Amino acid sequence: MSRFVELELLTENVKTELKKLFSEDVSGHDFLHTLRVLDNACSIQKSVGGDRYIIVLAALLHDADDKKLFPDSAKDNANARRILKKYEVSEDDTEKIIEIIRCVSFSSGAEAESTEAKIVQDADRLDALGAIGIARCFAYGASHGRSIYNEDDFIGNNMLGSESGIAHFYQKLLRLEALMKTEYGKKEAEKRTAFLKEYLKHFSEETGCDAVSFI
Repeated sequence: MSRFVELELLTENVKTELKKLFSEDVSGHDFLHTLRVLDNACSIQKSVGGDRYIIVLAALLHDADDKKLFPDSAKDNANARRILKKYEVSEDDTEKIIEIIRCVSFSSGAEAESTEAKIVQDADRLDALGAIGIARCFAYGASHGRSIYNEDDFIGNNMLGSESGIAHFYQKLLRLEALMKTEYGKKEAEKRTAFLKEYLKHFSEETGCDAVSFI
């Protein structure tokens, strides 16, 4: 069986594992997020190339050991390694996949160097933008007891120190467009970021809070 014929069955098996792993998540890092990142990664791969086998598995497993969700397994990527071992992915491919997973997270600050890592990183970051990015932002905040916005968010530099949903736009979401690595990612991020900015204009009008001058 060729590596890529094998990938079709492997993808379905890994999806089954991940559906169980993320079954209770309500933070926006759920199984559907994983599927969207996979779709993004496959679209980018068609445009820029790269090893599809590695890209697909890294995209599927990119949150399997996210420290926000699985603090006990995050250090050694235990969930990803367990799944890859169960389905007999080679040690060489496993290490390539783990290396990509470790640099995907925005908070890690790690630089994506390989084509495959750049693709998966862009794919994940695209899902933090646009309409779905807004929904995920507030879902994550609600799951951690954070408010939509605070009155003092809009005073001085308080936005940077706030933990509100709106503050997260400025702390992360609006910064992602400039961090995209692939041409596909840059173009799609530009479109989705424009949607974020339009949303903030409406937010300002409806709340009376000036969220626009921070853009």
